[in-house]
Amino acid sequence: MDFEAAILSHTRWKRRLHASMAGEGRLDPAEVGADDHCDLGRWLHAEAGRLAEHPDFQDLVAQHAAFHRAAGRVVDRINDGNHDEAHRLLGFDSEFAQCSLKVVDLLGRLRRHGAHA
Repeated sequence: MDFEAAILSHTRWKRRLHASMAGEGRLDPAEVGADDHCDLGRWLHAEAGRLAEHPDFQDLVAQHAAFHRAAGRVVDRINDGNHDEAHRLLGFDSEFAQCSLKVVDLLGRLRRHGAHA
């Protein structure tokens, strides 16, 4: 797993969602909301062995899924034309923001522990 690439990819989601709000491409909420459609998600669902038992790994699986569910809800609001609600769902204390921070933190922890695919 390229942890740096996964961190970068997940930190770019907010920008991508704002771009969609600005009319720069329509996103599919089912695709965005699925936690197994990105490289990190595919790795998380395929990982086995010692790393799967690591508490940070288990937390990452849960937080990554929550992150994608929250992003999918934002896309639903964008596609409905409810940009005020989409902005609220992207806010500082939103579930999306909190999950994003947790995913990045957990990826950093696993990287420091020497986890690899």
